[in-house]
Amino acid sequence: MNCPKCEREMVAENHGDTEVDKCPECLGIYFDQGELEKLLADRIKGSGSVEYTELSNKMDMMLGKGPRCEVEMEPYLGPGNLRIDRCTKCLGVFLDQGEFAELTTE
Repeated sequence: MNCPKCEREMVAENHGDTEVDKCPECLGIYFDQGELEKLLADRIKGSGSVEYTELSNKMDMMLGKGPRCEVEMEPYLGPGNLRIDRCTKCLGVFLDQGEFAELTTE
């Protein structure tokens, strides 16, 4: 599967018993429908801060395509007013670099 934003081949990464797809180039993470919600429900918020790179800020403003169905993703404001990309067809979610950490950091 290719990254919705930079189109690089994504690699599988395990978070507990959930397998997600991560881009080795832009470091974004793609979650199939329900995976993000499950991981957030299972995870206890940590402490610390999250830094974003110039690449992550650039990618955040790009519209991607759902890697499974090729439908253009639409942005919406998620928890903490993060700009999250969601595919309107398969309901998968793409988080740019640092956004998953932001959701799990107080």
